Amino acid sequence: MGRSTASIRERFVESGTSSFLNVRLQLARLEVPDGDRLERILQVATEISADQLEVERVGIWFFDPARTAMTQMVLYRASLRRHETAETTLSLASIPRYIEGIESKRVLVVEDVNTSEVTQELTEYLGSLGVTSLLDAPIFRRGQMMGVVCHEHVGPARAFSTREVDFAASVADMIALYLEEAEASSARQMLLAQEKELLVSERPGARPARD
Repeated sequence: MGRSTASIRERFVESGTSSFLNVRLQLARLEVPDGDRLERILQVATEISADQLEVERVGIWFFDPARTAMTQMVLYRASLRRHETAETTLSLASIPRYIEGIESKRVLVVEDVNTSEVTQELTEYLGSLGVTSLLDAPIFRRGQMMGVVCHEHVGPARAFSTREVDFAASVADMIALYLEEAEASSARQMLLAQEKELLVSERPGARPARD
């Protein structure tokens, strides 16, 4: 049986100076069912990020297959110590400067969203949440950006240190690795199912599958 998210978090975050490499090694050893593994990893990653970077909101967004919109699939709110499941979708056509900005950088650092040209298209969205500063890291797979890890600070505008920027990049890299692992695992399960079906169909007296 898998451990609770709370106990997993306590196991991973031993101190405020824990490196993300150590956290990633711990994540690799999670004892959770395959069906829940990726979701739980994403949840733990957002909690750790919020604690390490001292930000109020950490969200993980993914692009749709046609790359016309991005949807927030995971959101953690630090002050409430909980994840929210409500999905928010933004049209990529409505935020071209932001997309261009984040695709061209390892991490998009915005100390004040009210004065940055990159976030002008997001003024209404960010303003409604009280977000003043951003530390956003793109998630790349096979050379293409497929999503974003958004670290959103609420309160007076703040600067981010080099260590914090590097940490945010590590979060995105870790998520990309686990997405690849989840895809490979799904492919293996499909292959095993096909092999099993083939073995059954080849048994003497087996009836062909009906359409």
